Amino acid sequence: EFSLSQILIHSDVINKNRFPGFYKLSTQTTFYPNTTSNAGFTEYSVPSLLSGKFPEKQNRLSLPSFNYFYPDNLLNLLSHTYKVEADEFVTNFCVSSNCQKLLNVNMKDEYRKVLKNDLQVIFLASIMPKKYIEAKYPRIQSSWGDFMGKVTKNDLQSTLSSFDRLKNIKDFVNRNHKNEKGKFIFLHVVFPHDPYEFLPDGRKIPKSRSLENVAHGLDLSNYGILLNQAYLLQLKFLDDIILDLSNKIQTDLKNDLVIVTSDHGVSFQNNKSSRGDFEGETPNAKTLASVLYIPLFIHYPEQKSGKIDLKNVQLIDLYPTILKQIDF
Repeated sequence: EFSLSQILIHSDVINKNRFPGFYKLSTQTTFYPNTTSNAGFTEYSVPSLLSGKFPEKQNRLSLPSFNYFYPDNLLNLLSHTYKVEADEFVTNFCVSSNCQKLLNVNMKDEYRKVLKNDLQVIFLASIMPKKYIEAKYPRIQSSWGDFMGKVTKNDLQSTLSSFDRLKNIKDFVNRNHKNEKGKFIFLHVVFPHDPYEFLPDGRKIPKSRSLENVAHGLDLSNYGILLNQAYLLQLKFLDDIILDLSNKIQTDLKNDLVIVTSDHGVSFQNNKSSRGDFEGETPNAKTLASVLYIPLFIHYPEQKSGKIDLKNVQLIDLYPTILKQIDF
């Protein structure tokens, strides 16, 4: 949930005083301020990013399975020639035995709750006519479990509160990369993201209000401004780690390709949903800008100074960009 507008003071100028980490990152990378996401939800955006293809028609009840639709995703493709480390919380996509998948969160307890329902859906899908099944149940190819959506969003928020969401990037920043060659590392840092429960110094706010708990779905009519402030406090905490990452680029990663981006943003407009997805709602321009315009910083190998590139970029462009940079 990283909206580019939250760190800017002008269309392509980062707020140096409030976000010194992102500002320093921009002095070492190529900053693309006209980058847009391909979707407002991770389940569509991340597969699209890693495959270079636009997502299937969005339907929250029928999510796309990454492997089913995108077998040539970057993680699978590069696992034959690189050691791939993939840390991804939401989607499930790594199909090669060479691809090391490092999941931080164990969802087994959640899926035990819905195992009976999942088995029922699979059994019926195997014996009933396809036309009947698709009319009554979601496609079993649409996800890896919880086909009926019994694991609620509030369960997701509780899960996000139960572990260190910044562990993967902190571990990445703190490790020595000087002798690491032939690796492709993909980290999905679920931060900033609801619940917004951190202060800039890393202290955690107990029982912070979650977007998912706001009355009437995601209607922000009473809480939009407060939630946005909580979001900015969390973003300041991330900025400190981005400052450490910038220092790491100067020392260990100056000859490597490093990409920092987001899969989607978030909106805090009153009387509007945070992703512009109320049933029947047509998102206005401000909502779309907050959800779809995202940060993109690329440090190209041996890049010595920062640059601003104003070309229009979409997340699907990262797929051919990465392959070109490694001469794949």
